[in-house]
Amino acid sequence: MVSKRCCYPPETVRSSTDTVSDALREAWLYGRAPVADRRSRALFRLIGLTFLAGLVLVGLVHPVVVLVVLLSVPVFVILIRYPVAVLVAGLFLIPFHVAIFNAINYRGHIATGALDNWKDALIVALFLRAIVGRVRAEGRVRLPRSKTDLFVLVYIVGYMCIAALSPAVPSRVIALGRIIEGPMLFLAIRYLRPTRKQLNACLGAMLAAATIMAVTALIERFGPQAKLLVWYGASKPTANSAFYVGRSYRAGSFLNSPLILGFYLAGAVSLAASTIIASRGVGRFLACVAVAATGAGLVVTVTRSAYIGGGIGLLLVILLGVRNPGVRFALAGIFLVAAGGMAGVLVAKNSQTFLRPSGTDPHREALDRDLQLFAEKPMGYGIGTTDAVAQRFKLKTLKGTPIVTESTVMAKAIEGGIGGLFLYLTANFVLLFRLRRARLAALVRGDRRAAALAAGGLGTVVAIFVSGFFLGISELVVELMLWGAASLTLLYCEQPATVRPSGA
Repeated sequence: MVSKRCCYPPETVRSSTDTVSDALREAWLYGRAPVADRRSRALFRLIGLTFLAGLVLVGLVHPVVVLVVLLSVPVFVILIRYPVAVLVAGLFLIPFHVAIFNAINYRGHIATGALDNWKDALIVALFLRAIVGRVRAEGRVRLPRSKTDLFVLVYIVGYMCIAALSPAVPSRVIALGRIIEGPMLFLAIRYLRPTRKQLNACLGAMLAAATIMAVTALIERFGPQAKLLVWYGASKPTANSAFYVGRSYRAGSFLNSPLILGFYLAGAVSLAASTIIASRGVGRFLACVAVAATGAGLVVTVTRSAYIGGGIGLLLVILLGVRNPGVRFALAGIFLVAAGGMAGVLVAKNSQTFLRPSGTDPHREALDRDLQLFAEKPMGYGIGTTDAVAQRFKLKTLKGTPIVTESTVMAKAIEGGIGGLFLYLTANFVLLFRLRRARLAALVRGDRRAAALAAGGLGTVVAIFVSGFFLGISELVVELMLWGAASLTLLYCEQPATVRPSGA
């Protein structure tokens, strides 16, 4: 049956919109556009050429500014549309920041300027994007429901208040960023609520970066040594630097520091070990490669505090992650015997590289001095007044010299006083007990994979925290490993495989 509409002449059913569409189609096909349309196109072309010319002129004088603009626009669009993809890229790329910008600045002779802060801007942008996503999904602004998330938010605000009350030294903002950007990343991951498939990608990115870093450390130690650092633009280390213990060389890889690399790999080896337990097939093989690489890379850093922290973290993963009791205690026994035997051999041979008797007394004296400094000023000397940041800006806080601590814990006490020490210690314990509770909940519902990864999160937090007892390290790459691993493994326990988040 023919409809009535088909019986009408075409002119009676064509609207004015159809007429305009036909005109535009004719203009596209035959180039016969209306005069007004041709003038508009000419105007747009003129505007575009003017903008391009201005961009070229600015680029000749300030190339970094133009580069920042050109990179920021697509990153912003991707961040809004695909925030988890940006998160995965950030987790992989941030550890290589030092090598990338040494290469650009000192090998390519291009001053990066403000572009050097891309990693900080990325974490803040992810944090804001996650909050906006939650507000849009829930229709209102409210405090986190989880007590852990709420305390992490208090941690961030608390340290911002301490920084605001601290002396206005030039290192204050940088030091504050190193303290709060890890917790901000933790909350960003929590609020983005990635699926388990996306969490796997995030964990894979972190472990891939750590594996590359560790393999490079091995190549550096047994190959070019300091020439590797010079190759990517870092300065050649001096004989009295942290890269040398007597004549023995310590690898720093792309982090340009054996101490930072030791902390970073101490946390990575625990996370990698948990993925062996949680994975199957090809994933388990890759996890084995990651454990072997990160463990060997940790050894060539010759960072004793990282040895202790990484060893305790790995033992914790074995005891909490392995399901079979016989296998669990066998692996723990093998690990303890191997570690103890290696330490015994080094002690028996009076290894100067391992024992370093000349460095033990200065360490002890430095710890005593840290305690005295804290007792003299319990409210703190201010954010940014200790260790690497203070040395970078050549602060003269302590008798004309920067304060160099021998403990991350004491560094937090000296900088932030009683309040900073309380926040730091409480944050670590809150993370540990929250991961423990998530692991037990996963075991109750029979989710062995999530329970194993929670053990990896516990091991990572413990490894980095214990390493900080004996050495003062506060770096973004270490905070990335600690808070990133904690957030991803915790969310893995809370995110069942069949549930997909909405609104992020």
